[in-house]
Order: sequence, then structure tokens, then C-alpha cells
Amino acid sequence: MAIQDLLDKCEYAYDDKDFKKLIGLCDEVLKNNPDNPIAISYKSMAYYFLNQPEKALEILKHASKLHPDNHYHKNIAAMAYYDLGEYEKSLKCCCEGLNIKEFDWLFENRIKALLKLDRIDEAMECYENGPWSIEITDLLIESGKYSLALKYCLEAELDDCESVIDKIKEKDTSEVGDYYISWI
Repeated sequence: MAIQDLLDKCEYAYDDKDFKKLIGLCDEVLKNNPDNPIAISYKSMAYYFLNQPEKALEILKHASKLHPDNHYHKNIAAMAYYDLGEYEKSLKCCCEGLNIKEFDWLFENRIKALLKLDRIDEAMECYENGPWSIEITDLLIESGKYSLALKYCLEAELDDCESVIDKIKEKDTSEVGDYYISWI
């Protein structure tokens, strides 16, 4: 089977979230073309989504030598480091990737790393200057900054404060109560 056909199948497996199948397809591509950056990206993403960020980083470590200017690889590494709690490394990957190409996931991951590092002002500045399809409140909640998400929601007078509160309740109900008490 031609490499492009296999890569097309990789795309379908990725879209279907069939990550085990995706790994097998990537292995077929890499057997015939060991330096293929698309297969490397898919395979590392598959391991990342299978909750194996260490394995994703292992693949990307080798890939960075082959393709040092691949912003997708930088983004996947940033996500893996973030999941491992290595926020400085995640931030570094994001900055390196953004120096290669502006990419919305890299902006998003940069903000999340900055939030985890309690560099709130930098995170908010990045958010204000980035291309967005995600709300800052969602990034704040994902980063565990519940009171900041509520504060932002109230100060910005957003129409969907109820939605923000519901999302926080899913993560940690006590945060909502603590914030309300401090606000009153």
C-alpha cells in the first residue's frame, strides 16, 4: 500500500479516536519511511491520547533530531510535558513552536503552562493577543484556577456565568462555595 494511502488511513483512525489502530498504521508508514514527520506526529499523538506521555516524548525526542522545526512536534511535546506536571518544559516547547509558526494549540498550551506556573499576567496577555476558539474561563478551569475563572466571569459580565459555575462544580464543588463566601 502506498504511503499516502496509509497516511489517509491514519487520518481516519485519528478522527475516529482509534489510537491503537493509528499506532499500527503509523508503524507501517515508518517501516517504509522512518523519517515521515506526519506518521511521527500521529504516533506520538496516539500515545499521548492513550495516556502514555512518556512514550510520546520518547518518539518526539528522536523526531526532534530529524525535524527540528516541526511545530506540531513541539505542540505534542508541550502537551505531554504539561500532563507530566513539567510546566517549564511545556512552556519552552510552546515558545519554540511559536517561533516556528503561530499555531492556535501552541498558544492555548502556552497559556495553560503559564497558568500552572502562576504567571497569570503573562497568561492573560498571551490570551488577549492570540487567536481564539476557546474561552479563557475554560483554560482557567482546566488549570485549576477556579476562583480566577469566576472572578473573570463576574468582572467581564459574561452572559454564561452559570455555565462557568457548572464547569467548576464538575471539577471541585468547594471552590464555588469558597469563592461565593469571599465575594459576599
